[in-house]
Amino acid sequence: GLLFGVLGLIGSLSVDHFLMRGGFGAFLGFAALPYFDPEKWPARPVMCAVIASGAAVALAISREQSLMTMIIIGGIGFAFGFLSPYFAKHL
Repeated sequence: GLLFGVLGLIGSLSVDHFLMRGGFGAFLGFAALPYFDPEKWPARPVMCAVIASGAAVALAISREQSLMTMIIIGGIGFAFGFLSPYFAKHL
């Protein structure tokens, strides 16, 4: 996640970009690591759901969306995050 955030700073020196890309990297790590070494990294669908929801809400906040839109986007992010360990092996 930190690597994605640091690489995001190359394009623009913005804290928002750093946080969004760092959150995206953390989400990818939690979703994909169980398939690289399943004994060391068990699948954590709830953790993926929380990270994806937070990243989705951060994106909505950065785009200055309404509260209802943030809630809806957060719910969609939660659902995708919860299902991500199950479909990550197909990517």
